[in-house]
Amino acid sequence: MEDAERTIQTMHDLKKLGVRLSLDDFGTGYSSLSYLRRFPVDSIKIDQSFVRDIATQASAGALARAILGMGHNLGLDTIAEGVEDASQLGYLRKQGCHEMQGFLFSHAVTAQELALFLLEERRLPPAGGCTAASATVLVVDDELNILTAIKRLLRQDGITVLTASNAAEGFAHLATTEVGVILADQRMPGLSGAVFLDQVKGLYPDSIRILLTGYTELAAVIDAVNRGALYKLLTKPWEDDVLRENVREALQHYETVQENRRLLQSLNHRMPGNTNARQN
Repeated sequence: MEDAERTIQTMHDLKKLGVRLSLDDFGTGYSSLSYLRRFPVDSIKIDQSFVRDIATQASAGALARAILGMGHNLGLDTIAEGVEDASQLGYLRKQGCHEMQGFLFSHAVTAQELALFLLEERRLPPAGGCTAASATVLVVDDELNILTAIKRLLRQDGITVLTASNAAEGFAHLATTEVGVILADQRMPGLSGAVFLDQVKGLYPDSIRILLTGYTELAAVIDAVNRGALYKLLTKPWEDDVLRENVREALQHYETVQENRRLLQSLNHRMPGNTNARQN
């Protein structure tokens, strides 16, 4: 790194031999944007410090999405370091990350153990979330009777309903399943509904977010409304027909947003001069 020009030449010589090069710990130390622009690398490894809270913290998710988007636009493979649980893996899969390394698959092993892995054709679990997001709702509430009532109510419209009793369970569902609409109760242990949905907005900006709250709690959610974290605010107790109509409308809105995004991507690919090296 003390002689960047010599290093760049050496890397080009290695490339001519057919060696593939990866930039380790991207985003830290010497792995800066200036070197990414000049070095002839094939892939970048996202440092584990960016992966650790990727499925629960909006800021971590935003950084990871930015790095992945940059890698995709430059035609580079992306590898996430330090993946330790299914939520992290699910979020990275949703963002189009190509590869991962971490304890979720295996701790460090000897060459002999690695050979056994290859013989066993050991693989990661398949991606979840086969249900269409435009017909899937996540309900987060710590009261079982509320979860049961909403699930029974929305199933009348053919909607797939996932349930979670707290924010952590909600984040886990969102990381591993495609969800169009989230309903969250304001009064929950740990994160309140407004704070939870605010984090969801940062991690999944296309999601449609609805807060359920009592009449006396309206003042507590004004800030969330002003920040745009909420699509709608519904009060408890609710009228069944009103809740069903609002959820159907929210799912339709989600599908409209996705259709517009697909149309824009299609138009961009067809534009003359588009030189994207790869498609994901």
